[in-house]
Amino acid sequence: MSGVVSFVVPIFNVEKYLEQCVSSILSQTYDNIEVILVDDGSTDNSGKICDNFAQKDKRVKVIHKKNGGLSSARNAGLDALTGDYVVFTDSDDYVSSDMVQTMLNKLESTDSDLIMCNFAYTDENGNVTNNFTDGNESGEYDNNQLLSTIAAGWTFGAVAWNKIYKAKLFDNNLRFTEGKLAEDEFMAHRLLAKVKKAFVISDVLYYYRQRSGSIINSDFNIKKLDSLDALIDRVDFFYEINRQDLAYISSVTAMRSLAGFWQYRKTGKEINIRLHSYRNRIRDLSKKIGKQNVETKFTASVFLFRRCFPLYLLARKTWEAL
Repeated sequence: MSGVVSFVVPIFNVEKYLEQCVSSILSQTYDNIEVILVDDGSTDNSGKICDNFAQKDKRVKVIHKKNGGLSSARNAGLDALTGDYVVFTDSDDYVSSDMVQTMLNKLESTDSDLIMCNFAYTDENGNVTNNFTDGNESGEYDNNQLLSTIAAGWTFGAVAWNKIYKAKLFDNNLRFTEGKLAEDEFMAHRLLAKVKKAFVISDVLYYYRQRSGSIINSDFNIKKLDSLDALIDRVDFFYEINRQDLAYISSVTAMRSLAGFWQYRKTGKEINIRLHSYRNRIRDLSKKIGKQNVETKFTASVFLFRRCFPLYLLARKTWEAL
């Protein structure tokens, strides 16, 4: 087993968690790594903590930049890395000491482009609360399986940080969409389209910290609608690469997401306008895609969404209750 593994860690005001995150990376049993810490304009001591790690360990590189958001920080790391493989780690999370060794062994033994591991949720103090078990069936995935599953809304496959990638997947300037939330959702379909073979392992090697003040756990705000932009982008992407069947399934995923947000339409004029715009956009896309030979559950969703949206919303509540 050989090759440099580059960890890209975007950082913004996480002084409370940063020591544990970086220490877990530097403690890897596979030591041929570089750790790129991207200080995205932190106003606390995060930048100093990064510099201290760089002074103590030559494998650490620090980038200090103006705040541009998570995608901007990840992209800066991608531009700077020199490794053969890439691992993204959020700066308030931490990883198992054998994460790289385990995943790189599997990547090389299976000749895969991408390995995904299971992960666990932790509380704010880093104590494990439970493992993620939804939709992460272990085993080999070919390109069609990857794309079919992501079209249906595969959260496990969409997130960036429980994976080791061959760095060549990010050639030709494949980068995260900046200025949006749900940056992983914008990236997922474009990245997986380049993957010939991937492998999911059941080992819990990544620890995702759930913070009360984090964006994902905060109350609804209009920026969370960016996830719908990402799902609609996925529909367009599959249509453009002549995978109309996947575009159709992706449109159903976008419909489902819209239904989840629909309750917020009365919370503000801008939100209401934007939700109705999404509804029209998804409906028009489904018409453009046309009829496809897919499962009945997908065609039924599209039929109801286009013919009687209130009935579609009611049906969604019924389906979710089953």
